[in-house]
Amino acid sequence: MILPLLICWGLTGAQAQSPGKIEQELLISFRQLQQLAVYNDVDHMKDHLDSIKQANNSFRNSLLAYTAADRATFTYDFKELEKEGLVIRSSEDGQFRIYSWDTRTGGADHIFDAVYQYRAGNNVFSKAARNEEENDGKWYSNIYTLKTDTQTYYLGLYHEMHSSTDYVQGIKIFCIDHNELNESVRLIRTSKGITNEIAFAYNFLSVAKRPERPAKLIYYDTDDDRLHLTIVKDDGTVTKQMVTYQFTGKYFELVKSR
Repeated sequence: MILPLLICWGLTGAQAQSPGKIEQELLISFRQLQQLAVYNDVDHMKDHLDSIKQANNSFRNSLLAYTAADRATFTYDFKELEKEGLVIRSSEDGQFRIYSWDTRTGGADHIFDAVYQYRAGNNVFSKAARNEEENDGKWYSNIYTLKTDTQTYYLGLYHEMHSSTDYVQGIKIFCIDHNELNESVRLIRTSKGITNEIAFAYNFLSVAKRPERPAKLIYYDTDDDRLHLTIVKDDGTVTKQMVTYQFTGKYFELVKSR
């Protein structure tokens, strides 16, 4: 089992290379992963899948190390890596960033991985998002920020792809607490209890004609701290109706549907 990593390096390591040089080194590993993924020799597919997993582990570990070692990576664009498929999203306050990507170890059921990078005081930390043996993972398209009198929360808008039509969209909440990234802070009150995240499955074909990618099915209104989620029928069809959760000072609570 590959356990989640939490890495914090000192200033000496951070000064070793420029962010541009770091990107070039990461590109070598990430491009290797992409090149391995197009291999289609069915007679040696098992061995090849092992190679893809090794390439993915190599990229993840390098990304973890570099993003912990160099504070400048927090604000660096990594434009070339993004062109290759790495998705990078940052919070408005510059304290939290998520790097996510398709590991290319799945087929129609895509398997994603992610690295969290966050700042606490003068230190930069980096943490792996998932285990090799866990679920298919998530990729993040946005990070919303909720500030209260005592804490800052980050709402990560995530996506899962379990087939060409079976998609999931959801919100997961994070906060930084005493130099630790809390991935399980419970801030959403539902009929089933208080939870860290809320999500729904949907049929991609019901939104395929929409121009935006990914489909915008969850909205967070920062002006009034309201979280709006699209209602989906039992068969996965996306409707035009929504449910709204209002942050009341302690939890997001269901207030109305429309």
